[in-house]
Amino acid sequence: MAVYRFALANAGRFGGDPARVGVGGDSAGGGLAAMIAQRARAERVPAPCVQLLIYPWLLACAGNAAYRDFGACPPLVREDIPWFLSHYLNDDRERDDVRFSPGLASDLGGLAPALVYAPASTSYATSRGLCAAPRGSRRAGFLPLLRVASARLYQLRGSRARGGARTRRDRARRRSRARKWSPMSRVKTASLWVMALFYAAAGVNHFRAPEFYLPIMPPYLPWHEELVILSGVAEVIIGIGLLIPRTRVPAAWGAIALLVAVYPANIHMALADVPIGDPPHSAGVFRWVRLPLQFVLIAWAWWHTRPEPAKG
Repeated sequence: MAVYRFALANAGRFGGDPARVGVGGDSAGGGLAAMIAQRARAERVPAPCVQLLIYPWLLACAGNAAYRDFGACPPLVREDIPWFLSHYLNDDRERDDVRFSPGLASDLGGLAPALVYAPASTSYATSRGLCAAPRGSRRAGFLPLLRVASARLYQLRGSRARGGARTRRDRARRRSRARKWSPMSRVKTASLWVMALFYAAAGVNHFRAPEFYLPIMPPYLPWHEELVILSGVAEVIIGIGLLIPRTRVPAAWGAIALLVAVYPANIHMALADVPIGDPPHSAGVFRWVRLPLQFVLIAWAWWHTRPEPAKG
């Protein structure tokens, strides 16, 4: 109530209209918002213009039919409610206090219109409170505007939890499985290190011996020296990126892109029989072997873009 009174008294300072102050909240906050609307009437404070109640906690209970029917919906399950209530209430007698259970109010007359978003099957305290609201309103001779939207807000909020483990035991089991390396994962890890060292070493060699790469550059491409250095930088970055878990997949795709980009140089080397080395000499059959070898390297990199198959 102190915050609500402050908002009324200072709305103008923040560019607001004191006559258009509303209250709202979700879950326990929704219950507090409903309580403020009732307390404002009782204390003869200007009423809020609207109540926005998102799956509000309207009843401080944990044993009605809604809990029994829908209490297994994560992330808030029926077994957790008593723990929350023990920290919310001083003792069990406060369960029937309308300050903690605004859904028990017998007179809803004169309250602000309420927009209630009630999850279809998860908000236990909301569903029971909404059943009680129309009866109390009729006795008061006034029925506030009540719109109930069937929305699975709790599930939306818990969608990330559904994607992972839902319980501590599930999470512990998942971590335990992750620590057990299969033979395939060991092979793939070794392959990853070999691939990373291969690209890093090849990239460094572009700086150590650029004269090896310059002759195989196709004549139709400009800036031969710059392209040799640029491809070396790219290979070093790829090698480092393969060893970092967060950049492993982008680095593997980068390797594929680089192999495609340098393929014209391999074609030029094969067709023109470009002499390489010091002293210069023909690469012989190696110049033709390089062509299909590029596809082997592409497949190798592509393998490291794929996730490990799930193990039981």
